[in-house]
Amino acid sequence: MPPRKVTPAAFSKMEGRVESLESEISVVRTTLADVQNAVKENHASLLAMLEKCLGK
Repeated sequence: MPPRKVTPAAFSKMEGRVESLESEISVVRTTLADVQNAVKENHASLLAMLEKCLGK
């Protein structure tokens, strides 16, 4: 089967989709970083509360 030729219009459409996906990935990465930071803070707070309650 011979390779298909990509038209400029199809290429532009694919390029737009790629940019959209890259933008979404960027948002997901930022959100995951925020969640990771919140988990670290909550973990530290929980340990501090446990130490206070247990009298360490």
